[in-house]
Amino acid sequence: MGDNYYFYKFNIDLKTKNKYKMIKSILESDYNEPMRPYSIKELEYLRNLMHDSLQLSKYKSYHSKCRHFYYIKKNSRKEKDFLEKKEENDNSFELIDIGNCSVCWKLYKTPKYLKDKAEDVIYYYSENFKEEPLSYKYSLLDLETVFYKWLYYDNFENRNNNKKNDKRKYFDKDEEKE
Repeated sequence: MGDNYYFYKFNIDLKTKNKYKMIKSILESDYNEPMRPYSIKELEYLRNLMHDSLQLSKYKSYHSKCRHFYYIKKNSRKEKDFLEKKEENDNSFELIDIGNCSVCWKLYKTPKYLKDKAEDVIYYYSENFKEEPLSYKYSLLDLETVFYKWLYYDNFENRNNNKKNDKRKYFDKDEEKE
């Protein structure tokens, strides 16, 4: 069993009393309503904590062809290119188009059964974060968290490679001789 998955969530089916079900993608998780109200300051703190834990920089990349925008990862090649391009333009604007769009690439790599969910997350993220929200809500924090965990940490390539490797790994060489 591959232990390379980044996100796990366990659910119990109470009707059939089945064992735990492992969810392997953040897109497969359910939205959990907050158990208590959150203050604006607390939500800002949680957002900053999320940005730090996911290593998001303060710079956003914007791609004019697809109109996707997102925070770049800290200390990445894109951040380095962004800073170089920003210096060339005399720090004139915040959103700079750099290289290929990570959202388009990730959407291309997302398995077919999750593409609709990924497109929904992208759409709602784009609608809610075109401009910084004036009033931040728990649902927006959850949306932003899901978007960036999917974008930077859901690793679909390794899952497909693990399936191929599993077939080779468990192939019995004695059967080959028969």
